[in-house]
Amino acid sequence: RISGEPIAGAAPKQHLFLYLSLDTEFAPRLSRGAALGKQEVLSFQPEEGVHVGGQVEEVGRFSLFAAARTQGGDPLPLRAWGSAARHHSHLNVAELVAEQLPPQQPQQQQQQHDSRLDLNGLVPSRSRLLVLQLRTSGEPFEIDATLIGGGCGAGGAVGDEECGALLARWSGGALSAEIRSRTDAFHARLASTFG
Repeated sequence: RISGEPIAGAAPKQHLFLYLSLDTEFAPRLSRGAALGKQEVLSFQPEEGVHVGGQVEEVGRFSLFAAARTQGGDPLPLRAWGSAARHHSHLNVAELVAEQLPPQQPQQQQQQHDSRLDLNGLVPSRSRLLVLQLRTSGEPFEIDATLIGGGCGAGGAVGDEECGALLARWSGGALSAEIRSRTDAFHARLASTFG
């Protein structure tokens, strides 16, 4: 879970970029079968969410489900952009995102929202880098990212029912309750140990 709030004094609509990268440059033996790709949103996930499928040959397939919402519970859409180019990696992600967006003029920075600042949504198959974009609504937000080993959807090793149950358990209100429970247990252990 990622929780955040807009930067005070900045424009009411702000953009947050998160990236996933298969770091095959420093693990070359894994690079042969490594790939990321944007998959269809499955029936059990929010329609504004993103389903990323991936695989690393020696590790296997996986799915990552990401969804964003205001702290009030209203869904926020995520956009994606990806690259399969060998020289595109986590080492230069800021420059790559900047290249995807048009240059901003000072007056544009004050506007409520300019859709030209959205990533184009193109994710080539076998991407090595995938960037998610959240356009905040000017209020606190949360993003849940749930990783499921084996992969979900077409070709995945985990069935839709099980994937849906795992996503329900590790996102939204259920995740909030789990975080509170584990935080309370940690503070209780800390107090009993150091009194």
